[in-house]
Amino acid sequence: MLVEPEEVGLSSSRLARIGDHMKRYIDAGKIAGTLTLVARRGQVAYLEPLGHLEIERRRPVTSDAIWRIYSMTKPITSVGLMMLFEEGKVRLSDPVSRFLPGFKDAKVLVGRGANYDLVPAKREMLVHDLFTHSSGLSYGQNANSPLDEMYRSDIWAPRERGEDPR
Repeated sequence: MLVEPEEVGLSSSRLARIGDHMKRYIDAGKIAGTLTLVARRGQVAYLEPLGHLEIERRRPVTSDAIWRIYSMTKPITSVGLMMLFEEGKVRLSDPVSRFLPGFKDAKVLVGRGANYDLVPAKREMLVHDLFTHSSGLSYGQNANSPLDEMYRSDIWAPRERGEDPR
């Protein structure tokens, strides 16, 4: 059951801006539809279905729509880390090596024409770098990246052969 946003300390006018923002993405054809829910203190204060589940059939998004979602590791991990942040157990300025010692004294890939060198990083990777996707870590899927080629040949290929890449 929806409550008036002001009953739970939220602003109706500010929440309405969410729908305006989502409509711009839908109208531009960047996404087909959205279902946005905002709850506070266990009460639903905003629920708005917009756009379509299936564009071709013009099937609209409804408030009971079921969505298939992928790759929830990052948001779940981020929420967990922010909970630790709120408890003062981690800072965004903490080096990653504080929690994962293997990242201490990491080296970075520096291109040298068609070749590359591994050199000591100018600074340690920080938790902040992980949150902003600026850590330099890779998934190993870019066919034109020397770093990704290293991942594929030094890490993924041995695993595919049943070998330990360490």
